[in-house]
Amino acid sequence: MRCKKVFFHGDADRVIPFEHGERLFLAAAEPKRFHRVPGEGHNTILGRILPDLARFADEVATEK
Repeated sequence: MRCKKVFFHGDADRVIPFEHGERLFLAAAEPKRFHRVPGEGHNTILGRILPDLARFADEVATEK
């Protein structure tokens, strides 16, 4: 069984370059999703992604 994966990466991240997030996403097996978060950095992204992260968790939890 393959698990679903979601990747969030701020394009202003100065700790982990955005390109590293893209490479990690490309290397991951399907099923997967990538969300570019404009203007967010490593320590500022959480507040912006919580609604999407909650939707993803609900989706995974309700699948059979």
